[in-house]
Amino acid sequence: MALDYYKVIHGTLVAVSYQPDGDSIRFVADDPDQFGELHRGHQVIPSRRDGSVQLRLEGIDAPETHYGKAKQPLGDAARDALLSTLGFASWDFEADGATVEMTSPEAVSATILTKAADVHGRPISYLFRDGVIPHDDGDVVPLGGNLFYESANCKMVSSGDAYPLCYSSTPRAHRSALREAARHARAHSLGVWGQDESELFSLVDAASIGIHGALIYPKLFRRCTDYLKQALAAQVDYNLADWLRDNPSEDDKLFIEHGGRSRPIVVPLHAAIEQRNARIAFMPDLTELVFIEK
Repeated sequence: MALDYYKVIHGTLVAVSYQPDGDSIRFVADDPDQFGELHRGHQVIPSRRDGSVQLRLEGIDAPETHYGKAKQPLGDAARDALLSTLGFASWDFEADGATVEMTSPEAVSATILTKAADVHGRPISYLFRDGVIPHDDGDVVPLGGNLFYESANCKMVSSGDAYPLCYSSTPRAHRSALREAARHARAHSLGVWGQDESELFSLVDAASIGIHGALIYPKLFRRCTDYLKQALAAQVDYNLADWLRDNPSEDDKLFIEHGGRSRPIVVPLHAAIEQRNARIAFMPDLTELVFIEK
């Protein structure tokens, strides 16, 4: 695996009074000034309450536990898998079922490797349990080989608790490793792959893809949810592809990566969708998708 370099930031993970899910959690840096050296680091603003920031875990997308009020099948399972992977032994929730009331231990030591924040001010991170990264705070180190497979990111894809979600900014070698991990999980019907219906699913209303509906690729779920809110509320005769075409901010750009090095063809998300009466066909292989970073 080719080497890519990242800043080491040590700290602790916290969940009490927050709503973690299968691909994001709150992180308190030992030295918050380290964020300032990241690309878009000025947008990382620690919470005044406890100094924590929301992480965006690189390369993965877990079923949603709370996209607004919308929720997917296996969202809770993905969240619980991440908490367990990171070293939390137990946890309880408040009455809403999403906000963490207590954890044991209260916080978990961890390390992130990061080089940028996203447009929402979340450090785009590979996340590791305490002791895995033998480097000092602020060091810039390579991430490749066996170390990559020790990340919580790769472990979540390998177990099938999360889908791969690769961007053009994700190093090619990392995309390849996540793709192979996802394909192995899919071949054994692990986690999401035992229920995934992204290839062909009904889309009549929110319940079609809700907690008791079809499990689909989370990014696609978010676009479908936004579409349903707008199109059905306005009572317009739209289909999903048409709506995406008319809403460029939702019509993600992507390409399919087969492993070759030829220049990929970038297409809009709507071009990968086919309307079949009340059903949606999403045609790409989910392990080969690469989205263009905004």
